[in-house]
Amino acid sequence: MKPCIYGDQTYPEGATICVNGRELLCVVGEWVETGHACADPAAEPDAPERLREAPGSPRAPDAG
Repeated sequence: MKPCIYGDQTYPEGATICVNGRELLCVVGEWVETGHACADPAAEPDAPERLREAPGSPRAPDAG
């Protein structure tokens, strides 16, 4: 598995991000458009960045 980089963040393979209203998927170290529209968190100044792990990806334990 090869991670992708966007800005100063590293994302695991299978992660999706939203950039300019387009969903991008990390595939073998490259961002690929999924063809899906999304809400760009950059358009919302206080919104956290959106990151969705691929099914079966390891997840961090809940902090709560």
